[in-house]
Amino acid sequence: MDFGCGYGHLGTMLMPLMPKGSSYTGIDYSENLINEGRGILNTNEFDVKFVCDDVLTYESGIKYDFVISQTVLRHIDDSHLFLNKMISFTKDGGLVVCAEVNRELENVGLHIHGMDYDFLCQHPGFREMWNTELKRQGERLFCCSENS
Repeated sequence: MDFGCGYGHLGTMLMPLMPKGSSYTGIDYSENLINEGRGILNTNEFDVKFVCDDVLTYESGIKYDFVISQTVLRHIDDSHLFLNKMISFTKDGGLVVCAEVNRELENVGLHIHGMDYDFLCQHPGFREMWNTELKRQGERLFCCSENS
């Protein structure tokens, strides 16, 4: 299961490496990204399912051998809740993997007060997400002002 799967990019890389009979379930709150993923991973070779829902409130009786997220934790206000949710979907002996990048290395990690960052991201779903995070979480990573 891929938590915060977006359009399933991670699934496109992982599924060819998985044993025959493996399945992929991606969950994300963005309907646009989920629909894009359904088009990309539309194959008869693998059992693929996309769920459009909030990963923090989604419930299912299904447990997975492998639950992963990629660059999602930094967008979550309550990372402990997110990790516990991932664990709740994992079979005993299964793996929970979170792949995070150092945001300091990314252009979008630099915040200069008063600068409009919309031009850095052309994908509407991500643009909305970054703007929401900035409003909700503030300038918490690299914060610079005109006086710095």
